Amino acid sequence: IPLPNDPQGGVFNYVANKVDVDRFNDYVAKVDYHFSDSDNVSIRYLHNRRFVSNPFAGSIFPAFGKDGIRHFSMAGVNFTHTFSPSVINQSMVSFSRKRTLDESFNFGTSFVEQFGITGITKDPVFSGFPRIRIDGFPNTGDANNLPLDWAENDYHFSNTMTIIKGQHNLRLGGEMIRSQFAQLVSNNARGVFRFRGRWTGDSFGDFLIGFLNNTNRRVRTTKNHLFSRTWAGFFQDDWKITPNLTLNLGVRWDLFVPPIEQEGNWSNFDPDTGQIILTGDPNFPESLIFMDKNNFAPRLGFAWRPFSSRTVIRMGIGQFYGLSLLNPIRNSLGRNPPFTILQTFGRSKKLKLPTWDDPFADKIAKEQKVNNPHGYEMRAPSANLYQYNLTIEQQFAQDLVMELGYVGSKGTHLGRRYNINQTIHTPLDDGSVDKFNPYPEFGGIQFYAFEADSNYHAFQATFRKRGRGLNYRLNYVFSKTIDDASRLNGGAAAGVSGVQDALNRAAERGLSDFHRRHNLTGSIIYKLPFRGHVLTRDWQVNSILRLYSGTPVSPEIQGASLLLGEATRPDRIGSGKLDNPTPERWYNVDHFPEVPEGSFRFGNTGRNVVIGPSRKHFSVSVMRYFPMPKEGHRLQFRWEVFNVPNFTNFFPPEERVNVKTAGAIARARDPRVMQVALKYIF
Repeated sequence: IPLPNDPQGGVFNYVANKVDVDRFNDYVAKVDYHFSDSDNVSIRYLHNRRFVSNPFAGSIFPAFGKDGIRHFSMAGVNFTHTFSPSVINQSMVSFSRKRTLDESFNFGTSFVEQFGITGITKDPVFSGFPRIRIDGFPNTGDANNLPLDWAENDYHFSNTMTIIKGQHNLRLGGEMIRSQFAQLVSNNARGVFRFRGRWTGDSFGDFLIGFLNNTNRRVRTTKNHLFSRTWAGFFQDDWKITPNLTLNLGVRWDLFVPPIEQEGNWSNFDPDTGQIILTGDPNFPESLIFMDKNNFAPRLGFAWRPFSSRTVIRMGIGQFYGLSLLNPIRNSLGRNPPFTILQTFGRSKKLKLPTWDDPFADKIAKEQKVNNPHGYEMRAPSANLYQYNLTIEQQFAQDLVMELGYVGSKGTHLGRRYNINQTIHTPLDDGSVDKFNPYPEFGGIQFYAFEADSNYHAFQATFRKRGRGLNYRLNYVFSKTIDDASRLNGGAAAGVSGVQDALNRAAERGLSDFHRRHNLTGSIIYKLPFRGHVLTRDWQVNSILRLYSGTPVSPEIQGASLLLGEATRPDRIGSGKLDNPTPERWYNVDHFPEVPEGSFRFGNTGRNVVIGPSRKHFSVSVMRYFPMPKEGHRLQFRWEVFNVPNFTNFFPPEERVNVKTAGAIARARDPRVMQVALKYIF
């Protein structure tokens, strides 16, 4: 841990500057071939090879960065056949491959062996610096998900036929996606060591004497090889009932076939029996997840001109299913006993363990249940979203249009993850505390269930003008979105949300992490009226204005462990608002005290109760095309200035209320940036 090097930094007293490398090459090829008046083929290929180096991947200290290599390839063939002027068929076949390999700067050096830490794998594949977390200090060590080694192949087949018959424009078709995925399961292979000040009263004091709060390790590792398929079919009819009324009717059916693991290294936790179910059990499918085959999604809409061609009323409502479940299923079933085991060793006041000398002690394993399996709802309904809107568009003049509308959505059966084996503490009359776990033979059990929901409501207004020389557009959105599952700022797996208290999941309902109450955007395209000299004519000026409200923040406690029944959010004794918030103190941290240790309860602070700073952005570009001597050749000059007024747009404040930087803002977004470009088009 380096010493402070910025005496003017206040609570942020250490600054490091390192090169962040992003070097890539793109290769693109496209061929269109016209076989006949009825047959056309388009072939495309894209390949991207990228090298990235992030010196701050594991910590604000640059010793714990990572290097990464990315490969992305995509190839596709589109075939269009015209049977007649009213019947057209389009077929598509495509393939894509993604490959990622990330290694820490410390890869190749076994610090675990150098430090003499016992109980951690010595496999050189997982070499590097262990993860050390000291409350109130930045994390130290390599990111615990390194090395990251995965590859994905996707094969996509689709066919769509369009038939125009009388007043009907019919479209029907289907598609199939086959996915292959392989990943090395490496999380926590070097161990995670956490100090919280529970022994000396100071987290760094605990670190100096070697008394840990808890440790994590992965016992045995595996490489998942997964295969899954998605099928879909649809029918759409755009029916022009009268010249002033068009009705849109449609239905879509989706089927997600849960992935299987080709080696059988797959298991699921069944909460009904309290057992871990392995692939091959005759009572369960090979994937250990039952398919939901009832994903029929109807759509309905209309466009109506009730008075004249200057007024249009549009309405639409539709149902949509979320089928991108490969990642949460892999995280749940591919990291499970007996193939790979994640273990958590908690502090024990009776044994004064774990310590640096024995961080994964057998004594603790006997006293506590340290194995932490995962579970995934076996008969889960598919996540679905209802979307609806009603808009009125009015043309006032030949080139001026106003549009007013309501847009809403409701999500149901959304996925979230929580510990179904949460310890229940009951204070007894003699002052002691009784502990109960629903599944006493296990530690924490992170379970992925489909019970969350969301709601979004918005008023939208748009003004737009189109002219020969001046075009502008102004959009305003006043909205509110609430849910109990979004978690953009936390450490939960992608697409899921952590829960503080599994017995009170309703307490997670609050503003969505991406909520912005006000959103104003505007754009202008102006062709300058200058004529005459070749250097002064045909110039164009473009500008974009964006004004956003801030996104919300959830005050939380660093280092708290849900597996140990500790409150991950503080109590709330005030609104948290300050009359004059500053980057040094954006909200009133004193309104969010920690829950006292030993109280065996959770904090009453809700999700996203603090609103972060707003954002302002105004950019301008000037451009012109210059004709070249050869026909079809042009030269484009473009000068762009981003954030012209040099607005300071801050990132959200520090949400951890038990660190020295609580409530402070450490970073700002890009200042004013200019770039000049020349492009030759032929």
